[in-house]
Amino acid sequence: MNSKTMKRIRRTSLDILCGWMHTLVSDEERELVTPKNVTNFLAQQEYIYRNKTLYLSIYTHRWVVSILKKMVRDGYDINKIDYNFFDSNYGKYVHAPS
Repeated sequence: MNSKTMKRIRRTSLDILCGWMHTLVSDEERELVTPKNVTNFLAQQEYIYRNKTLYLSIYTHRWVVSILKKMVRDGYDINKIDYNFFDSNYGKYVHAPS
């Protein structure tokens, strides 16, 4: 992917993570979570270990970027992807066993 598209994907991933955090915290704490500081509230561990295999943990910055890259390759417009769209469509792009 070219650098301009990746820059938009990384920015959009922070907005998606911020939207996800807003669903987890109370109304008073929503104002504290912004796209600039959302990484401070995420877990530090990016991988999980299961059946002698490392998997990328769900809802980390790296995981959201990888799913967004797959969505853009399938033809979705990165400017129209928000948290609600991402939450309803990311299941098609997850390849981990359930």
